[in-house]
Amino acid sequence: MKKTLILLIFLIFLSESKEKAEGEVIFDEVFVDKSNINTTMTTAKVDLEDHNLSLPTISTSGVIDNVDEGFGYVVAGKNGIEFYEYDDDKKEMVLNPSLSCSGNINSTGVSLRQDNYSIWVISEDSLVNYRFNGTGMSNDPACKISGLSDLISVAAIQSNDSALVLQNDKGKAKITRYDNKGFLEPGLFFEPGLSNPVGLSMVGDGLDFNLFTKNAGYYFYFDDSLGNYREDPLKRIEVFDEILSGDSDEFGSLVITSNGPKYFSFDDSSGYSLLEIFSPILSDLPVAVSLKDAANGQVFINKDGQVQWWVYDDHSNSMIRDSSLEVSGVRINSGYVQPRDYYSQVFFVGNYNIARLSVVENTPESTKIDYQVSSDGGQVFTFVTPGIWTKIPKGDKFVVWLRLYTSDSAQSPIISRIALEGEDDFIIEGFAEPQPAKRGEETIITARARSFATGDRLDMDSAYVEYPSEVGSVRVPMVFDSKKDIWSYTFTVPSISVKNKWPDNGVYKFQVTGIRGIEQKKADIVFQIQGHILERLRIRTIKW
Repeated sequence: MKKTLILLIFLIFLSESKEKAEGEVIFDEVFVDKSNINTTMTTAKVDLEDHNLSLPTISTSGVIDNVDEGFGYVVAGKNGIEFYEYDDDKKEMVLNPSLSCSGNINSTGVSLRQDNYSIWVISEDSLVNYRFNGTGMSNDPACKISGLSDLISVAAIQSNDSALVLQNDKGKAKITRYDNKGFLEPGLFFEPGLSNPVGLSMVGDGLDFNLFTKNAGYYFYFDDSLGNYREDPLKRIEVFDEILSGDSDEFGSLVITSNGPKYFSFDDSSGYSLLEIFSPILSDLPVAVSLKDAANGQVFINKDGQVQWWVYDDHSNSMIRDSSLEVSGVRINSGYVQPRDYYSQVFFVGNYNIARLSVVENTPESTKIDYQVSSDGGQVFTFVTPGIWTKIPKGDKFVVWLRLYTSDSAQSPIISRIALEGEDDFIIEGFAEPQPAKRGEETIITARARSFATGDRLDMDSAYVEYPSEVGSVRVPMVFDSKKDIWSYTFTVPSISVKNKWPDNGVYKFQVTGIRGIEQKKADIVFQIQGHILERLRIRTIKW
């Protein structure tokens, strides 16, 4: 059998020139580092491991605190502050209404001053100090500070009416001591420069504390000469698993990691060492822990509000569970905090008056994201819809602002990419007719302006065309045809006998320029004069 294959190679000429469909990429954020992010303004969670942006979660690392004397604990949750004590007659834990505070339903952290049952409580945006007045817990408005943000945990100082409050300040730990002088006021500020703070715990009855971050525990002591805190590196705990919560005393620290509880005993000569016998194996992962009696008692609470009490058993040389000291169904506050913001750095680029934002996002039904762009460095913002070119004030200092929302605390929008393009909303289209042109006949060069964003026709103030000649480039004005709504220039293609007038047939380039206000845009037109073969036509026959 014989088969024939014919290969044709040919050249197609274009007679129309248009601007590109894409603008200049101003920035492209994929969350591999924070170089594009304004970390001072951004309050959303930036995850450089999973490379995305989302809402942060409410901290639950300090929702429970033990009572030193007897058997009891105080829990912060959706029912307010609940104080549980062991009832000898009932042989179970019962709620003590006199030491509970039902009004603070948004509480997310609690700490107890043991000698007078003064309770320090944080919510998402406030700090409150409740005091026992003989019959119940006082609720003095002067002992409350509102308008705070990103509070993680609170730790009562046992020697006076003060507490340390830990905040997440743009990913860094910020600690403030608040003093109760009949009213609350900040008395000391300490910023250790540590990232990913998780929790705070006082050590004993003094001023020392442990600060837990995502992968370590840092011990700080008060330096009188400095008037502030210093770290003791010998007492640092380094953990390879993620830390979720922690509590300390002068003998050691218990941390909840992503692989369960781990107890570290402190030795003056060797520092901290892991003790497996004080590290119970739990069936579910707790969200918070409180120590009692130098690790002999450990109280955990999980996300479902189940409190577990573990004690050291001499007979088995291990930690065992005492269910008589437990309660269930505590409603702790958890989930995502909203709204939160993302701000980019300022990007200095060419003057543009339209912008297009492209995003890769996951927005469950209960969530949403507002997108805004500024072209003046962040003074004025314009709402934009991703994927659509949007008119903005002309400028050259671009900022992207995103605000993340949720109406369901269990859901968060997630963004894994943000890209911003800019362009001037003015493009030129140029045409040459007929194509190919014949010598000695008229050819018309036309031009019109369109909106880059919408494609709508735009008016121009003037236009001109440039083309090569024997004396260099020739510039001639174009005339506006109001009936056809187009700018044009008509000329006759010279004969090949005219000296230096395009002696060869082939392809030449015209360039049209449109002027609109102070803006100018250009477009190139490929112009073909008939008769010259630019490419050979090759036909090959293959037989087999």
